[in-house]
Amino acid sequence: RLVVVGGGYIAAEMGYFYGAMGSEVVVVGHADRLLAREDREVAEFFTDSFAGREHHEVHTGYEVVEVEEVDGEGGEADERLTVHAEADDGEELTVEGDALLLAVGRRPNTDAEGWDVEAGGVAVDDDGFLETDDRLRASVDGVWAVGDVAGNYMFKHSGDQEAAYAVRNAVRDEGASVEYPGMAHAVFGSPQVGSHGKTESELESEGVEYEVGRAEYSSHPLGKLLEPEGGFAKVLVGSGEAVLGCHVVGPEASTLIHEVNAAVSAG
Repeated sequence: RLVVVGGGYIAAEMGYFYGAMGSEVVVVGHADRLLAREDREVAEFFTDSFAGREHHEVHTGYEVVEVEEVDGEGGEADERLTVHAEADDGEELTVEGDALLLAVGRRPNTDAEGWDVEAGGVAVDDDGFLETDDRLRASVDGVWAVGDVAGNYMFKHSGDQEAAYAVRNAVRDEGASVEYPGMAHAVFGSPQVGSHGKTESELESEGVEYEVGRAEYSSHPLGKLLEPEGGFAKVLVGSGEAVLGCHVVGPEASTLIHEVNAAVSAG
């Protein structure tokens, strides 16, 4: 029985993996849904689907306040964990498990012993990420930051993109500003999630007008075969028929989103 603290993509992917391997999985998340940074409709569908899987249990809207080890019937060799959490309204939750997975985010180890970058004059933000300009230059000449430590996106492909720009600027002195064209990403859970561009909430907060195009998996014979209980794709279109965002939840969403990425890149 695995208790997962967190509700982002690491919690979703690892929770799915361990559940598929036969473990009971209990997820305790702070937000009101899993994958809270995804499009709300997609996140809500994913949360319901994830919670409906066999041996899966989901508790959202709780903040973990304490984790304690409890000796089982076999003594220390049979230790179990008790996780105590609390909701905003004061409601308490207690969950027991054999193992604990913390999936509440990542911080760079820029303050680790032997790697104190601030001692070298390199500026970091409040979360420890290196501060960079649009060319990925840090505050000290000759220092560049790419990948997770730069704090822009926490994806492998964004790190590759930044590394390419850093080489152009540091080695070839091109003075190129890094660009992130849509930055498609995927969540390899069950169901899968694929996303590109803005969500509806982001567009609404920015005051951008848009229209929604939507297709259900069930509207296509193959889609209905792959996902008989739902799944959909939605495209957010702005003025001039520009694709502002696309979000897919269902089988092979991680593959389907690349079609959108190619279309947007081609104009």
